[in-house]
Parts: sequence; structure tokens; C-alpha cells
Amino acid sequence: MRIGVDARGLMGGGMSGVEQYIKQLLFHLAKLDQSNEYILFYNSLKDLSANIPDFGSNFSRVGFRIPNKILDPVWRFFGIPRLERFLGKIDLFFLPNIRVVPPPRGFPLVVTFHDLSFEKFPGFFSWDRRLWHWHLGPRRQARLATKIIADSWSTKSDLIKLYKVDPQKIEVVYLGVDEGRKTIDLKKNQARICRKYNLPETGFILHLGTIEPRKNLKNLIMAYKKITGEVCWPLVIAGAWGWLYKDLLGLVKKEDLEQRVFFTGFIEEADKDCLYGLAKLFVYPSFYEGFGLPILEAMKRGVPVITSMVSSLPEVTADAALIIDPFDVDELAEAMKLVFLDDNLRDKLIRKGFARAENFSWRKTAQETLRIFNEVVHGGK
Repeated sequence: MRIGVDARGLMGGGMSGVEQYIKQLLFHLAKLDQSNEYILFYNSLKDLSANIPDFGSNFSRVGFRIPNKILDPVWRFFGIPRLERFLGKIDLFFLPNIRVVPPPRGFPLVVTFHDLSFEKFPGFFSWDRRLWHWHLGPRRQARLATKIIADSWSTKSDLIKLYKVDPQKIEVVYLGVDEGRKTIDLKKNQARICRKYNLPETGFILHLGTIEPRKNLKNLIMAYKKITGEVCWPLVIAGAWGWLYKDLLGLVKKEDLEQRVFFTGFIEEADKDCLYGLAKLFVYPSFYEGFGLPILEAMKRGVPVITSMVSSLPEVTADAALIIDPFDVDELAEAMKLVFLDDNLRDKLIRKGFARAENFSWRKTAQETLRIFNEVVHGGK
């Protein structure tokens, strides 16, 4: 097969959940599949080709310098120029996240939907983020797709309810989790990491993810405030600044928590192992997630997890985490205090977390995705 892949999601050069998915998926497809040809399409006014890794000899890159502000509306409203004009003849085009493309003609389209948070909780997004999602036309992409890949059964259910997608059109393919280092030399790296990110040098409660309203960080801070007299661990909120986050900084100041709550900003991928290694507890109380990749990362590295009872999160964690109501500040506070006080519970969560994380791998993600490509083009032959 000659498979076109939209690689524009890598243009930011970061490691968001979507970027991690695209990189890990293509890396493992390259290890599994040397018989098919992959053409990675990217487009940016600036030359950002360096953000796309060299995945292998059967992977090529086709890039253009047309401003996306021009290309996207022309594609959305006029459907031209056709993708073949850029890529040549292809057997399939794969969108690893929602992007504007012209209607496919003569080849199938496979699209990955990571979540529908922008549909279910528009208030969690700034006006420009809502405009951006409208511009992408996700409902249209769901209609155009020959097959949809969903990160979880929760996301599949949302697609069926909100977009009326035929269930037979949607395949659930879980994300994976990287291996992490077998051993982490914390003594060697601790001081460097703590200086780099302004971290406390004692163990701490950790949250990792883009700072945005959907992550429920206000309730996390208020729950933490309730237990500061009983729990000595500081709270570290790690991750890139997203949108609508300024109230968080004011809340920390108002509650006199500036010496107990730390914001790190963006965490480099190479530093994640050490960050998890320093954490005593990982808390992920989101209101909604399409999957929740940081949960598996924490489990894989031996950190007990508290997360929410909503969307995909119980599906991913099974019985390997403490599950709380994200709207109940008292319940979240009690869960954090319980893990702090109960060594047996903490050890149990660590053991179950290790076992649960073993069920997920990027190799499995790539195998299932390649199976879908084959079925769409060859009917499974």
C-alpha cells in the first residue's frame, strides 16, 4: 500500500498527547511494517520539517510552504487541490488527529478521534480554541471517514451519541505507554531536575498535563488546601500553560499556598522519568478525558494514582487507581490523605498500577492500526 499520513500535528515540535501518539505510532509502524510506503504530508509557512523525525527507509516527507490560513479554507469550502496533487496516487489517507483535508476521491480516509471535549464542554475552551475546533469541522471529518479510530470506548460512545456515527464504522484502539527507564538514578539527577523546574526536593503529589480548565485544577488546589495540616507532601502541577489558567495563580495566592504549590511549566520528555520517580502520588482529577495517557505513565513508573470516575478514566485504570467524583472537593481531599496515611494502600496501588500498565503498549497500538489499514484497503486480506 501507498499510505498518506497527515503529519501536520507534529509541526508544533512539542510532546502533547496528540504529538506523542503520532510519533510513537509512526515509530512502531516503521518497526512492524517495511512492505508499505508511508508519505508524511506537512505544510507550514515556516520551514518546520526538522520537527518530523526520520522514521525509516519506507517513510518519505512531502512538505509545502503554503500558508495554512489559505490552504485550510480552500480545502474546506472548495475541496481543491486534491490530495493526489501533493502526494501522488495513494491507496489510503490517514488523519492521526482532526485536520482540514479535501474530500477523498478514489481512496479511503481513516481518522483518529482522541476526544470530543470541545463538543461536550465548550465552556472549558477560550473563544479562539472554540473557533479553531469549528474551523476543523470534526463532524464533517467523521462523515467523510471510511473508518474512525477512537482512543477509548468512551470516545466511541460520544461519537455515536453526538455525531450519530454508525458504530460499525468506529474501531477502538487504545494508546500505549512508553517503557520508561528500568532504573532511575534519583541521587544523580534529583538536584538538577529540582533546580531546573523549581521543585521541592522532598517527595510530592504530582499532576502532569496541559494547564487548562478541563483538568479540574481549581478543585485539586482546594482539596489540597483542606489537607495541608495533615499531609506534608507539596503539590506540583507540571505541564505547559494552555488556556484560561490565570485564575489558578490567583487562587494559590489567595489561599496562601505559594510555598506549598509549585508550577513547573513544560516538562521535557527526557526529564519525565525523574519527575515521576520523585512523586509519591499522582492525581489526575479531570472532568473529561478521551484516554488519559499520563495515568499510564505514572503507573508504569510505580506511582499510585487517584483519578476521576468519568469518561474514559475508569476504563483505562480498571481497579488499579482510587476513583473519585471530580466535582466533590471533600472526596478528593480524603483520597489524597488516605494514600498519604496508609502505606499498605499505597503499595497495593503501585502493584496494581504496574500490572495494569502492562496491558498497554505502542506496539499493540501500531499492530491494531496496521490491521485497520489492511482491512480498509484489502478487506482484511
